[in-house]
Amino acid sequence: MDPLTSANRACTERINVEHSVFKCDAWYVIRRELEAYTGKEITPENVVGLMLSSKEYWDKIETTVLKILKTRKEFKQ
Repeated sequence: MDPLTSANRACTERINVEHSVFKCDAWYVIRRELEAYTGKEITPENVVGLMLSSKEYWDKIETTVLKILKTRKEFKQ
């Protein structure tokens, strides 16, 4: 499924990375999968603590954030 629906394409052009990772509707499903995995809402305030709490969380959060950023970058090119 393409997360970048027409309603969200403009978002990738003008919104910063923090918005993309933590708030943008384009990545809602990906974020919810991560939150289901960790059992916690992922926020700018708690993401570092979650990553440092276990290697498992570190790997899952890193993979998710990189997926969002890679797809966002590819769309912008």
